[in-house]
Amino acid sequence: MTYHELNELFAKTTTGTNRLVSTNTSTLMVQWIDYKSQQQTIDLKTTHLHPENNDNLVSENYQFKYPIISPVNYHSGSKALLLLHGLNERSWNKYWSWGAWLAEELQLPVILFPISFHMNRSPAFWSNARTVSDIMNHEQTGTTSSSTTFVNYMISKRLTSNPLRFLTSGLQSVNDIYQLINQIQNDKIAQLQGFRQVEVVAYSIGAFLSQIMMLNNFLTSTPPLKTFVLAGGAPFSAMNGISKYIMNKEAFHSIYNFYMYETQRQMKAQSPLGNFLKKETIGQAFDAMTAPTRNSRLIKEAFNAYRKMIKVITLKQDRVIPSGATKKLFRGTMVEVVQSDFKFAYCHENPFPISKDASIQSEVDMAFDNIFKTIKKFITY
Repeated sequence: MTYHELNELFAKTTTGTNRLVSTNTSTLMVQWIDYKSQQQTIDLKTTHLHPENNDNLVSENYQFKYPIISPVNYHSGSKALLLLHGLNERSWNKYWSWGAWLAEELQLPVILFPISFHMNRSPAFWSNARTVSDIMNHEQTGTTSSSTTFVNYMISKRLTSNPLRFLTSGLQSVNDIYQLINQIQNDKIAQLQGFRQVEVVAYSIGAFLSQIMMLNNFLTSTPPLKTFVLAGGAPFSAMNGISKYIMNKEAFHSIYNFYMYETQRQMKAQSPLGNFLKKETIGQAFDAMTAPTRNSRLIKEAFNAYRKMIKVITLKQDRVIPSGATKKLFRGTMVEVVQSDFKFAYCHENPFPISKDASIQSEVDMAFDNIFKTIKKFITY
C-alpha cells in the first residue's frame, strides 16, 4: 500500500485500544503494552540548579502504554524493530504509517516507544489547543517571542525554567530503552516471546538518543543495536530547535547556553552534574554528542568500530538537524551518510507531508517508498 493509503487506514487508531488493520496483502495488529519506568536515582544537581522533583509526580510519565504493530502471523524468535520519534511529539499519528510499512514489509513486530514526557507519557492537556492557549494568555508577558505557539509552549516553558530537564528526560528515556531491551531478551513481554535481537530506526532526537547509546555501549564494551538514522545524526551543538512545532527561541537559547557553556563550568566545579558528565560512561557519551570536539577520539573510534551497525539518511532541506553537520560528525569514520532531497515542499518536522493533490501525493508516496526500502535493505542484511 502507498504511504497515503496507510495513513488513511490508521487514522482512527487511538491510544490504548488494540485493533486489527487489513491492508491489501496482510492483516496487522496494533497492541498496547503496559510499561513502568523506574525513578532516577542519579544526582544531577549543579552548583545552583536542581532537577525538578515535581516531575516525579507526573504519573503519565512513569506508567504508560506503548504500541506494537505486527503482522498477525509473524513468527517468534526473529528480530524486533524499535522506532524512535522526534522532539516535542504528542501523537503517534505520523508514525502509524512508518511502523505499518516496516511491519508488513519486514514481517517483524515494530515497537513504537515514547521518549520521556512525550506522546502519551505527558498530561493530556499539554496537547489540548484550547487549554494550552488559555495558559499562554494567562502567563505570557510582552517579552514572549513570536516563535511561541500552543504546540511548543509547554516544552518551552519547562526547558526555559530548568534546562536540566533536557538531560534528565533523555537519561530516563535511555534507561527505559535499555530496560525494554532487557525485558524483550528475557521473555518478559508476552507479545514478544522468543525474541532476542532488537534493531532501531531512529528519527530526529530519537537518533541523538540512539547515538548516545552507541557511544555508551562502546565505552562499556557492550554490543550495539543496529541503527538506521533518519533526519538525524548531528551533534547538539549544530542543531537548531527553534520551531513552532518544537520549542521557542527562549527555550532553545536556554538549553544551548546551558549545555554548551554551563556544563563545562560544572565539570571544573566538580558538581554532581559535572562529575556525572566526566566520570559516568553515559554522561561521557552525552557530553561527546553535545559537542564532538570535547571527545572527538570517542566519536571517531566508536562510530568507526560500529560502521556496519549504523547507516544515516539526512535531508537536504532540514533546518533543525542540518545535513552538513551530520556529515561532519561522521567524517573520519566509515559510516555511510546519504543526503536525500525531494521535489515537494517538506521540512524536518514533516518529511512526508500528507496532501490532497494527486500529483504531490504521488511524489510523496514515491519518496517515502524509496527511503523505507533503503531502511528495509539495511535491516534485512
